[in-house]
Amino acid sequence: MRFYSLFALATAMVAAMCPEPEMKAQSPIDIPRIVNPTPNTNNVTISFTNLANGVVENDHGETVKVFWDGGKDSKLVLNGVEYHSVQFHFHHPSEHTVCGNTYPFEMHMVHRTTDGKYGVVGVIFEIGGDDNLFLNQVWPSIGLLGGPGTNVTASGVNGAALKFSSDTEFYRYPGSLTTPPYSE
Repeated sequence: MRFYSLFALATAMVAAMCPEPEMKAQSPIDIPRIVNPTPNTNNVTISFTNLANGVVENDHGETVKVFWDGGKDSKLVLNGVEYHSVQFHFHHPSEHTVCGNTYPFEMHMVHRTTDGKYGVVGVIFEIGGDDNLFLNQVWPSIGLLGGPGTNVTASGVNGAALKFSSDTEFYRYPGSLTTPPYSE
């Protein structure tokens, strides 16, 4: 099975609990046909400078999380604000949709500032195309996971294999976390 990334979604989110159940900017969303991908005008930079080990965890049987800092000096920069890698995880099927279409799965790369604000990059995947070099680094470790609450190490994960560049187009919106506590 081969996967390739369809596009990346970048969003900055503030981690503040919402007391009201009626949230105004709740993720995930459906990206309508009238919205075009945004060319990257250097307001978004994703850099991975070193190989880094990750701890792959079976999160109570609900999802797989990889606690991974992306290596020294790896970061997401949105409008001049630096967010450092915390973890990435997968959703099957994709949480976000484009024109109502769901995709086989979506990866969320979670980043955080020193003062607790979150920036999440979502990558939606389709089946087909060339092997995805980033996923090929992680899949073997996922296959070694035991039951809920177990973890294994993924050695030498290179984020540069995602091939984000200044030419990468993306959709960007202010949103929330898609899992509890659903912070906006």
